[in-house]
Amino acid sequence: MNEREVLKRLVMFELKATPLRRYLMAAALMALAIYFGSEMMSFYMDGQVSIGIVTFFDCIFLFVLVYTPYVFRHRPFQVQELKGNLYVSPFFIFLKQTPLSEKVLIKSRFFLHYLFYIPGTVLILSGIYLFSDGLRQAVPIGQFPFYLISFLALGMIMSGMFPAAEPGALYRNKLVIWLYVVLIYGGAIAFLTLFSRLTDGNGFIHFIVHLSVAYPLVTATGAVILVVLCHQLWKLELRRLGRKVDYHV
Repeated sequence: MNEREVLKRLVMFELKATPLRRYLMAAALMALAIYFGSEMMSFYMDGQVSIGIVTFFDCIFLFVLVYTPYVFRHRPFQVQELKGNLYVSPFFIFLKQTPLSEKVLIKSRFFLHYLFYIPGTVLILSGIYLFSDGLRQAVPIGQFPFYLISFLALGMIMSGMFPAAEPGALYRNKLVIWLYVVLIYGGAIAFLTLFSRLTDGNGFIHFIVHLSVAYPLVTATGAVILVVLCHQLWKLELRRLGRKVDYHV
């Protein structure tokens, strides 16, 4: 069986194994993201809100941008706690026991991730643009593809951590997990707050919008290059964890 056929079968297996209610829930959450995102974006782009509100919106927007694919993924395909303090995707363990080569295994994890991520994110970004007067005024229709590429690339760079984390890790102390959470989210909030202050309250999302309009080709090209580079790094991380983790705990 060739590589393409294997990928096709894995895709169809996960799509069929995911219950309909999961897709309906994802559709409802995406509709809410579009509604509230467009409402908040109109105020955000006016620049008449406080730095605290700007930072809050930046955090929420990036959170939605990163976690979009996870609302589609059925629980057996997500990283979760198994026995012995092992946090891993159960489906990844199953695939490790098959004759699949490491190359195909890695490719399948990212292929599935982007299959869910790209359509969902494009729909959300397009919906927010369509229903936000402030964003449409800031981004002419001719610049819309560059706005889309910029934010899609940003989300792909950050959300690549999900497939990369599927091999899992062993945490003897749950305090370590919470420490990681505090450092990651605390660091993100601190960065976005500082960025808002340095840009006179414009915010990180406003900055990306500005780049996609003022320097469309440069921004889109740079975004694509960063996606390719980060994708290679995430693949290396997945390979490292897959070889390191002992699943016989």
